[in-house]
Amino acid sequence: MPIINKANISLGLGTLEFGNYVNNVFQGYQDVGAIKAELTVEHNREIKDFETGRPMVVIVQEVVRESVTIKATLAEVAMSTIKQSLGQGNVTSSTTTSFLDGTNLAPTGFLQTGYTSIVTGTLLTFGGLPSHAYIGLRFTHAMISGLRHIFEGYYASPLGQLTLPFRETDWNIYEVQFRLLANTTLTPGSQYYQFFKEGAA
Repeated sequence: MPIINKANISLGLGTLEFGNYVNNVFQGYQDVGAIKAELTVEHNREIKDFETGRPMVVIVQEVVRESVTIKATLAEVAMSTIKQSLGQGNVTSSTTTSFLDGTNLAPTGFLQTGYTSIVTGTLLTFGGLPSHAYIGLRFTHAMISGLRHIFEGYYASPLGQLTLPFRETDWNIYEVQFRLLANTTLTPGSQYYQFFKEGAA
């Protein structure tokens, strides 16, 4: 099989950023940190056939539903990333908290007995609001040539499922999932995302 352009063959992940998409402008992008395993962009188009004749043949097809889903496996646990991956929550920086026993003491986290007081940090509180927030999403993948693939999803809606595993003998990684919603202010055919490849096609 001939190779058309070996520069189109790529390996590896890239940089994933979450941000705001306001009035058709991306703002406040933040790098979510290390990605592990893979990031996928999954497309689904539901096609309706109109058949007639004997035997029946398809004479017209139209798309009745489209969906684009983004999945990524992340390694860095950051409170702002968790909030954006859930679509709801409150993040407070440079703060302390008290726990259900009324103190700010917690186990050391290792095998030793005893408790220590917490230092200032970032607090995420979650639950009880029906509102759902969307984000702008950008993924940049560098090819071996140094050129890039750049993917931007406009309205990324968190799917509402997020598991934070803590594993005994392996890296703690977690998957985030988003469904892209159509930006109906844009031209039909261009409402979900843009995908740009530097260099020749």
